[in-house]
Amino acid sequence: GNVPRRQPALMYNFIPQYKLGKHIIGFSMTGQTKAYAQDNNELIMPGFMVLSGFFNFGITKGLSASINANNLTNALGITESEEGSITENTDNIVRARPVPGRSISATLRYSF
Repeated sequence: GNVPRRQPALMYNFIPQYKLGKHIIGFSMTGQTKAYAQDNNELIMPGFMVLSGFFNFGITKGLSASINANNLTNALGITESEEGSITENTDNIVRARPVPGRSISATLRYSF
């Protein structure tokens, strides 16, 4: 009768983009609803959404540049956690795997 560990009710990934001549702009929304950390359904990993954006622009034929920003809101998302429960009046340590924090990158690309 319990929900399997790390299985949210909903996971989503939405990536619209728009092309303006030789330029492309877009963003992505990736996330999930809450999920249980273990099979006994005692510890809950909260739901989260990660918002990212990108802009690719053509400079000349074969030469392009792009700017990418990941996790713009610096959201904390937990995707995995070990077996564990929070017990009152004890030291509680539960390891978890978060999504990466905000990052921005720029790329220059030449195709021939």
